[in-house]
Amino acid sequence: MKRRLFILVVFWQISCTGGHSSLNIADQKAFELFGVTFFSDPMSVSLSEIHLGTAVAGHEGKNEEVVVEGNLVEIGQHQTHAIIEDEDARLLVVLTQLNYPDRLRKRYKKNSRIKILGAVKGGQKGLPYIQANSINLVSNNGKKSI
Repeated sequence: MKRRLFILVVFWQISCTGGHSSLNIADQKAFELFGVTFFSDPMSVSLSEIHLGTAVAGHEGKNEEVVVEGNLVEIGQHQTHAIIEDEDARLLVVLTQLNYPDRLRKRYKKNSRIKILGAVKGGQKGLPYIQANSINLVSNNGKKSI
């Protein structure tokens, strides 16, 4: 009974606040905690697909919501960006829209396996990057802070 009441209150809150932004916030928090989204269906793509431009084929292209997974190479000194890599590619991840930038260095260690929910953007010279909305820790293989 308490669970049904909680779900009812959540949906009532969403409907009263315009919905879309509340759903995004709920998805971002769910992705951070569980690695899944409940209200949206982002594409899961590899880093090389983003570099080759095939990740969003048949769609508008930029600003498409995606999920990428890779090993954390580094977090920038001011915690505004990170570099992730997989077997085939490296990619810049911009962290300025996250709600918890001060916890990044404490939470994520070098070589940690992470999943990132974000939008594909085009940078200088057409090079793609990800604007991160949420990060999920898959495994913490790192041994020291970045």
